[in-house]
Amino acid sequence: MLFGETPLDKAEGAILAHSVRLTNATFKKGRVLSAADIDALRADGIMVVIAARLEKTDVGEDEAAKRVANVLAGNNLRAGPAFTGRANLIAEKSGLVTFDRGSLERINLVHESLTVATLPEFELVEEGGLVATIKVIPFAAPVNAVEAIEAIESIARSM
Repeated sequence: MLFGETPLDKAEGAILAHSVRLTNATFKKGRVLSAADIDALRADGIMVVIAARLEKTDVGEDEAAKRVANVLAGNNLRAGPAFTGRANLIAEKSGLVTFDRGSLERINLVHESLTVATLPEFELVEEGGLVATIKVIPFAAPVNAVEAIEAIESIARSM
């Protein structure tokens, strides 16, 4: 991921790192800049933004969170929709939270851009309750990190 000051002529498709207030609008952090957005920024006299630009080796934050959530779903958990770089795992029925602690630790050690946070093991959860959250921290994750997590979980499920 390329991150930093980005001239507007290179900013289309980039992701805003900070919210930007314009005369008649506010572009929030995480917004993917369109051609119309670039025109609005220029019209307000803004020529440079702080932005992230994904490279071919990056997976966008929502896609990365969705992929990790999908491999962790199952065993009475469903993946919720990905938004703002996070996806939740939701209980499909009431019961106790259990998980393979070793797999969870391996997942959380793969790359600093991805983390999985869970309720404590053996916590009682109601149907529809939040069990875990997958979070992608800086707008994207390396594709090799997402693939490594997918491999860890598929290995854990085959045991």
